[in-house]
Amino acid sequence: MSNVAAREAWLPWVLLWVGLITAFRVVTMAFNSTDLFVDETQYWLWGQNLSFGYYSKPPMIGWVIRLSTELAGSDAPFWIRLPGALFHAATALILAVIARRNFDGRVAIWVAVAYATLPLVTVGSFLISTDTVMFPFLAFALLSWLKVNDGAGVGWAVAAGAALGLAFLSKYAAIYYAIGAVLAAIFVVQARPGWRAAAVATVAFCIVISPNIIWNVVNGAPTVEHTLDNADWVRDPGARAAFNWAGLAEFFGSQFIVFGPVFFAALLVLWNIDGRPMAGDASPQLAGWVRGGPWPVRCGDTDWGDLRGWCCTGQPVEPRLWPLSGAGRV
Repeated sequence: MSNVAAREAWLPWVLLWVGLITAFRVVTMAFNSTDLFVDETQYWLWGQNLSFGYYSKPPMIGWVIRLSTELAGSDAPFWIRLPGALFHAATALILAVIARRNFDGRVAIWVAVAYATLPLVTVGSFLISTDTVMFPFLAFALLSWLKVNDGAGVGWAVAAGAALGLAFLSKYAAIYYAIGAVLAAIFVVQARPGWRAAAVATVAFCIVISPNIIWNVVNGAPTVEHTLDNADWVRDPGARAAFNWAGLAEFFGSQFIVFGPVFFAALLVLWNIDGRPMAGDASPQLAGWVRGGPWPVRCGDTDWGDLRGWCCTGQPVEPRLWPLSGAGRV
């Protein structure tokens, strides 16, 4: 496939490759006799008792599993896990659209295939988890917010806020996106969408997450308490909050497993490139702040075993788009 052909007819190629990868996984999953893991069983149980919130997680994963099993008419592990492969496929397609917007069709193909074949995505496609459910909503929130920064109509601001709200209902770590967007607006002039768009997106976000907030208030905030227990430095910052070099090194090393050595190496090489203005486009700088927002929290926690996994998956913008987009340019 020539570079010219890829640039002009990128979407069919993206659909073909993502479709083939996803179909292979679905077929393989059909022959998988592994029973549900503990977390998956818990999520399935939540789906049997629909609610606006649960003890340790927001409600989206229970809703997704319930929808899948109701449509299939079966509670077999295959149908419980099937959304994992489909949600990752959807994320790959959305990231391809973003890459096409920022670069070209060739990069879009690279991004879609690279994301779909990342080690953690491959494993996650055969399981069902809150991270997997969160990713497409977060990716669509990014796409919508980039369009808002391009001067698109108020509808895209509503879409950005609503998508981020759905991501938040999937996993609370999605809030890191909002933190990063605020930091970007402070430090990058081109990443300031205007007060009206920001207000509209915020209102949309609050409306979408309001059922879960109300559920937590009515039920004594069990999910919030569980989250604070995981990030135990919050309860005793004087004793627990400290810069944890060992934990930071462990987190850094674990990213080779998340991305694979090739793409994580590309991330390191392109780290500064993504932060430089590119023909007036603030998108790489916006992504830099989105991915950088959680680092102070990560580095200040001494119990990395509980918190690092909780926070690192809240920013798929970094591992699933920007390094891959840069790798496609090389």
